[in-house]
Amino acid sequence: MTAEYKCRIIRELEHKYCVEKMCRELYVSRASYYRYKVGYIPVRSSRDLEMGSKIAAIYEANNKRYGSPRIRAELSRIGIHTSKRRVERIMDQLNIHALQKKSHKNTTDSKYSLSVAPNLLNRNFTAAHPNEKWVADTTYIRTTCGWIYLASVVDLHSRKVIGWAMGNGNTKELVIKALNMAITRRKPGKGLICHSDRGAQYTSHEYQ
Repeated sequence: MTAEYKCRIIRELEHKYCVEKMCRELYVSRASYYRYKVGYIPVRSSRDLEMGSKIAAIYEANNKRYGSPRIRAELSRIGIHTSKRRVERIMDQLNIHALQKKSHKNTTDSKYSLSVAPNLLNRNFTAAHPNEKWVADTTYIRTTCGWIYLASVVDLHSRKVIGWAMGNGNTKELVIKALNMAITRRKPGKGLICHSDRGAQYTSHEYQ
């Protein structure tokens, strides 16, 4: 399979799948793909082809965080003067946009009217035996294709993750899936304490 053929496949499927993932699976660099794509976008002149190639190169060189103002400034720095509108148009044709940096994403929704179980753990994070105390929580992982949520269950005796689930949303279904994995793997008896935060996922009737 030639590099051009791989790029053509990515171009045909980019409206359905993440470009970065397809490039990785097909062993094509993102910069190579964008250079390939420049030759197929609707252009107003041959100069747009050259401009598109330079814009794609600047975009990739700066970890895909540059929007049209910064790309235009970088073009000016290397002696290429053009309008912001033109840069925006070519970026839209290439389907490239600046990634927004997010420093924090909330994983706990405390706005609920459901009952909250008593705190049996009471900050005692030691356990003498397996399946005596479990703790459950969710976190998030930032990827180039969006946020992925991870729900996990840890046995405090071994400090090992014994159940987990990943998904696109921080939902009760996600935390239930992680808990079910832990139960299936460990088959705990009576007396187990399973501690979590007070987010709506964990206070839901289904989870409790």
